[in-house]
Amino acid sequence: MEKEIKLVCGESIDEVVDMLLKEKENGNHAFCNFNDVILHSDNVTLDSAYMAICGCSREEYFKKLKSSSDNSENDNKSVNADEELIQELFEVNAENAVRDMKMSKLLFLTKNGKFYSMIANEYIEKMSKYSTYCKEEEKENWTKKIKSLIYLAGEISDDYILCELRSKEYAGAIMEQLAKGVTMDDIKPIVSEQGHTGFTISLLGQNMINYSPYGLEFAEQVIGTYATKSQSELCKTYKKELKRRKSINLK
Repeated sequence: MEKEIKLVCGESIDEVVDMLLKEKENGNHAFCNFNDVILHSDNVTLDSAYMAICGCSREEYFKKLKSSSDNSENDNKSVNADEELIQELFEVNAENAVRDMKMSKLLFLTKNGKFYSMIANEYIEKMSKYSTYCKEEEKENWTKKIKSLIYLAGEISDDYILCELRSKEYAGAIMEQLAKGVTMDDIKPIVSEQGHTGFTISLLGQNMINYSPYGLEFAEQVIGTYATKSQSELCKTYKKELKRRKSINLK
């Protein structure tokens, strides 16, 4: 049975790792909770602890701190840079969610029989709010898809996962605006500011058609002929949804 090491306040990562390794030397199995990251004496190292908590090795972490310090004008700015770095590493976004889930898998951190990542869970919860704006039959599928993408971390390319998640972030934000009564004309500059390539606008269009009740209108009025009259995958998705709607209306 693992012994829990209770932290008081202000212990550094190095100090916590040292405590765990001493327990290991004494033949004990121990763990501790450091900022919601569980570290185990059986497999902890300085680099694995820094990777789990900060997303980089100990050497890389202190290089970043030194770089931040060198570019600061005074000690106060150096402290701020340190705090900003930590805040950036723990920010709830797609990149950190994927990174944290990969680390959970490497360290085999589980909860209720599933790999557990605090940042990933918070990101899924954050993204699930957009399910409110989805078509009724797609509300549950929206959150399921977000989860499935996150849980693919470490198994397929990060770039693929992040591209899919980012597209859903864009689609979610647009669906939310449409639900508030924003017109398609007002949506156009929002889409323009998102800075799409041909591939990402196609992916956005497919997500809108698949999940949004305004998907066809978005494809027609915002994307235009590339969505409605081309040989693209987006156009195939558009025609499939158009056919589905017509069949429903005939019933």
